Amino acid sequence: MNGLTDFYRNWEDYKYGFGNPNNEYWLGNSYLHQLTKNRDCQLRIDLVNRDNIARYAVYEHFSIGGENSGYRLSIGTYSGNTGYDSMKGNNGMKFTTRDRDNDISKIHCANTRTGAWWYFHCTYSNLNGNYSITNGLKGVLWKDYPSSDYMKETTMKIKCG
Repeated sequence: MNGLTDFYRNWEDYKYGFGNPNNEYWLGNSYLHQLTKNRDCQLRIDLVNRDNIARYAVYEHFSIGGENSGYRLSIGTYSGNTGYDSMKGNNGMKFTTRDRDNDISKIHCANTRTGAWWYFHCTYSNLNGNYSITNGLKGVLWKDYPSSDYMKETTMKIKCG
């Protein structure tokens, strides 16, 4: 990650994906749905924070619902060494972008956090936040990560059986 790709985007951009697959990239929620529907998939999130501490989180039974469900996130059991399951509250949440407020918070999380995500009251995790922000709650965030909550690198990997 280098901060050159803006992740504060609209629904259509997240639907079909954007960015450079060799650097900063979002596959597209429509493609994530097609990849994970009717299959048993696992999600692994690799994280490196601003202090160069590398950790990971793994979620069994990962899937993304179709557009009519708001690309609802479904994740199973967590394992890993991130210090806290920062996606725990995101399970069952709809995807929220700057032009589509699907979160359950009283405020519009995508606009408040300058990103797009399966927000649960806006906090705990935001891997599509603003890369240049390293304080407050608008950055690329994984709460309660050892030494710093702000990420320098994140990678989401999907493995389906």
